[in-house]
Amino acid sequence: MAVRPADVTTPVDATPAVGPEVLAAALSASPEATALLDEQGRCVYVNAAACAVLGVPADEMQGRALPFADGGAAPTGPRGSTRWRPPGAPRERELEQRRRPVTTGDGRPLTVLTFRDVTDVRVQRRRFTAFATAAANVAYAGSLRSTLDAICAELVETTDLAGAQIFLIDESGTRMRVHGAAPVHRWPPDFAVRLDEARRRGAQLHSFEALRAGRPVVTRSRKAQMLADPTWAPLHHQLDSFDWEDFAAVPLVVRDRAVGALNAYFRPDHDPDEDEIAFLTAMAHQAAVAVENARLVAEVRGEATLDERHRLARELHDSVSQHLFSMTLHIRAAALDPAAADSTLLRTLEQLAHAASDDMRALIFELHPTLLDTHGLVSAIREQAAWITTRGGPSVTVDGPDERLEIAADDELDLYRLTQEALHNCVKHAGATHVRVRIGSPADNPAMLVLEVADDGIGFDPATTAPGLGLVSMRERAERLGGQLVITGGDAGGTVVRLVAPGVLAGSG
Repeated sequence: MAVRPADVTTPVDATPAVGPEVLAAALSASPEATALLDEQGRCVYVNAAACAVLGVPADEMQGRALPFADGGAAPTGPRGSTRWRPPGAPRERELEQRRRPVTTGDGRPLTVLTFRDVTDVRVQRRRFTAFATAAANVAYAGSLRSTLDAICAELVETTDLAGAQIFLIDESGTRMRVHGAAPVHRWPPDFAVRLDEARRRGAQLHSFEALRAGRPVVTRSRKAQMLADPTWAPLHHQLDSFDWEDFAAVPLVVRDRAVGALNAYFRPDHDPDEDEIAFLTAMAHQAAVAVENARLVAEVRGEATLDERHRLARELHDSVSQHLFSMTLHIRAAALDPAAADSTLLRTLEQLAHAASDDMRALIFELHPTLLDTHGLVSAIREQAAWITTRGGPSVTVDGPDERLEIAADDELDLYRLTQEALHNCVKHAGATHVRVRIGSPADNPAMLVLEVADDGIGFDPATTAPGLGLVSMRERAERLGGQLVITGGDAGGTVVRLVAPGVLAGSG
C-alpha cells in the first residue's frame, strides 16, 4: 500500500518532533529535491523539485528506485555524493545527498532523501582553482617547460581529459614543438619526431587549422579519423594506446599573433560544450602569457649575454692579444743582442708568450665562434675539433657536408653549444682516444638534422649517474630544438650522444 505524506511521523527520538501535516507540507513545498524511500530504497513520494532534477514525472518514479542510487540504497552515512548521467546527457552530473530517517504512524521506517545537483558549482570552483594555480605558475616559474606541463596537468585533472599538450611554433610558422604535456608518461620522447614524420606524409594537423582560423577547432570522433588515415601511421600506436575520442585545438595568441596551440583529448564519455571550450581558451591564454614572459626574459638575458661576450672578445683582441704580440717583438729584439739578456731565458719567454696568445685566441673563439657566423655549424665544429686535438686531447674527426647547412641562427648556436659540451665531456670524463662527430640528415627527410658524438672512452650509465649541469644544459638545448636527445653506450664501448631534431634544416615547411 502506498504511503501518503500525511501518514508519516518523525521517530520518537527525533528533535524537534514534526507532525504529519508539517512533514507533508515540507516535502511538497521544499525547494530542495526530496524523495521519501521505503526500506528497499523505492520511491514512496517525490516532490516537484526532485522530478525536475531527475527529468522524470512523479507517477513514473512511484515504487521505483532512484536512478542514481546504488541498488536503491542511499549513500553510506547521513551525507554523501554520487555521480550520475541522466539519459541523453553529454556527461555525468554530481549530486550531493543528505538523508534522514523517519517513521510512519504504524512504526514503518522510511528515509527522507534530499539531493541537489552541484555539478556546475563544483566545476566552476575547480576551474577557478586551476586558473589561479596556472596564473601563479606563470608568475613564479623559472622554466617554461615546467610551467606548460603544470598547466596541462591542471587541465587534465580539472576537465577530466584523457590528455593535453601545448605546442609552440617557430618564427617561420611551419614547425611545431611539444613544450608541455600531461600525463607526462603518455607522451613518449620521440612524439615530436613521429609527428614530423606524419606531417611529411601529408597528415593534416587541426592545431594548424586553429592557428590559421584564430579560434578553437573541435573535431568529433577524431581518434577514429586519425587511426583510419595512413598518413598518421607513425603515431597510430601512440594514439591508440589510451582511451579518447573527441579532440579540440585552441590557439595560443600573444598580441594578435598565434604562437602555439593547446590540444585537448576528450574521453569517450565526455562531450565538450561551449563552457568547457571557453575554459580551455582561458587556460590557453595563461599558457600564451607564460610563453611571452619566457620570450621576453630570454631576449633580455640573451642580448645581455651576447653583448657581454662580444665586448669581452673585443677587449681581449684589442688589448691582451696586442700586448702579447708586442711582448713577442721585444723579446725577439732583445735576442739579437746576447749581451743584453740571457738567450735561454728569452726563448722561454717567447714560448710562453706564444702559448698565452694561443690561449687568448682559443678563449675568444669560445666566447664567440666567428666561424659559426661566417661558415656555419660544421666548420665551427671542425675548428673546435682541431683545437681539442692540438691541445693534447683525443683525436676528433668530423663527418659532415662541406656546404653550409641552412639552420636558423638561434638553432645553430644551440647545436654548436650542445656539441661543444659533448666534446668537453669526452675530454674531461671519458678518457677517450678518439671521438667521431657525425652531422647530417637522412636521405628521405632533408628537413631532419641528426647529430651524433661517439667516443671510445670508459662510458657511463645515464640511468644511474646523476646528471650534471652539462647534461642538463644539453637536454634543455635539445628541448628548445624540438628534438630527442639519447645517450647510450657504443657497440664497442664508450658513449654515444645522439640528437634527432625534426624540421631544423631549411625546407621543413
